[in-house]
This record gives sequence, C-alpha cells and structure tokens, in this order.
Amino acid sequence: MNLRFFFMFAVIIGLFAFTSAYPNPDPEPEPEPEPEAMADPRVKWKHIRRGLDVADAAANIAGVWWG
Repeated sequence: MNLRFFFMFAVIIGLFAFTSAYPNPDPEPEPEPEPEAMADPRVKWKHIRRGLDVADAAANIAGVWWG
C-alpha cells in the first residue's frame, strides 16, 4: 500500500463527510397562485328583473282577461 492510495482514500472520505454535513437546502416552496377573478355572470340581474316585470304584466293581463 502506498501513500498515494491513503491520500486519495482520505480525500474521498473527507468529501463524503463534507457533503453529508452540509446537505443542499430544501428549495423554497413556490408561492400559491392567486385565485382567479370571478367571471362576469352570463345572466345579469337587470335581465332577470326585466323578465319578472314582463311575467308580472302578463299575469295582470291574464287576471283582467279571465277576471
């Protein structure tokens, strides 16, 4: 056994010990995505209100008609 073998063995063991003592830090967690903005509703309240007004008018006409 020569001195170079022991030197290389010591270097390899030293590098292994060094990397084990200082492991790579955990990566930072990714930021949570922001919630998506709420999409515009397909039916707007003004259309629903208009439909209810028309239905009310139709019911009033039917009430007078069959009164």
